[in-house]
Amino acid sequence: MANIVDIIDGAAVESTLEGFKAERVFFLTELGGSNTGRLYQALIAQGIPRVGDPHPDIPGIKVLSVKSEPLERQPNQARVQVTYGVEETKTDPESEANGITSIEVDATALAEETQVDINGEFMVNKYTSWQTGGSFLQACIPVRVSVYRPQMTVRIKQKAQSLPKAKIQQYLGTVNADPWSGYPAGTWLCTALNASFSKGRWDIDYNFIYRENGWQVVDLIQINGRIPEDVSEGNGIARFNVYRAVPWSQIGVRW
Repeated sequence: MANIVDIIDGAAVESTLEGFKAERVFFLTELGGSNTGRLYQALIAQGIPRVGDPHPDIPGIKVLSVKSEPLERQPNQARVQVTYGVEETKTDPESEANGITSIEVDATALAEETQVDINGEFMVNKYTSWQTGGSFLQACIPVRVSVYRPQMTVRIKQKAQSLPKAKIQQYLGTVNADPWSGYPAGTWLCTALNASFSKGRWDIDYNFIYRENGWQVVDLIQINGRIPEDVSEGNGIARFNVYRAVPWSQIGVRW
């Protein structure tokens, strides 16, 4: 059985911008078997810290690596070096595979005028009255109010080996025809797609803006300043596609 005969706890301690780094060194004896087998025994010996274990004295750092090396002229002995530090934040594998280097999100509530309520129904103020002499008065006035709608702007940076001319032509100025990043179709607009070349690669900047009620236009007809009571889809209620809708499943970025 491997035996730990010495520990150098303060082999090295370093302070960096990322946090503290430290090393501990263990010396082991009574190792048997082949050269590789002895080094393996040293790594798994009782008392040797494992990758991920916290440092016994310095908070916030953990074992990043454990390395065993043979001692010269001492075939049954080994030196084990344990390195501690701050674990690097892991990137999203999909983002890394797609070359995404950063994502920025700005969210705010902007005022806009609307004629529909939260259920999507057009707001109309109606008035009906029988007048003196038996005449009938009816008024149907559209209601237009200013409300605050959530709006997000998302900027995504991506590195690429070549200039994606086709992608710029395909997606710039379009709305998502299918769900994208967990949001319904028609709610995201690609407003910018810029590219710059530096150090042998292209850096692509995407800019997307979210609108809760979508980007296409809905219009409600008015006659003499009034909305007819019998308006319906296709009869006084018109929808216009003012932005080209394209499936974004192949756009190559999301957040």
